[in-house]
Amino acid sequence: MFVLPELDYAYDALEPVISARTMKFHHDKHHATYVKTLNEQLDKMGMSPDSVEAVIRGAKKADDRLLFNNAAQVWNHTFFWTAMTPHPVKPDGQLASAVDSSFGDLLRMRKACV
Repeated sequence: MFVLPELDYAYDALEPVISARTMKFHHDKHHATYVKTLNEQLDKMGMSPDSVEAVIRGAKKADDRLLFNNAAQVWNHTFFWTAMTPHPVKPDGQLASAVDSSFGDLLRMRKACV
């Protein structure tokens, strides 16, 4: 069975960009529902896979869209939480070079993307 991962930061850690209310709803309700539904599907199928990635691959191969969607959403949301941080850092290396060559600097990129 898969479990809803805990966040590595408080619900309000990303404010004012993302509110604590939004984080709590999206994590505790939305993501939790994907995990619950995936576990129910796997239980009905008598499956206990080692990883969400294995479920995604198997569902794709079997053309099981419902299973694929729930497993992929569990993976996507888990990645989403780990990709965010309350301690932003400026890009460096190739990413910084790409930002600078495309926009001039990070501030101009932010303005262009809003």
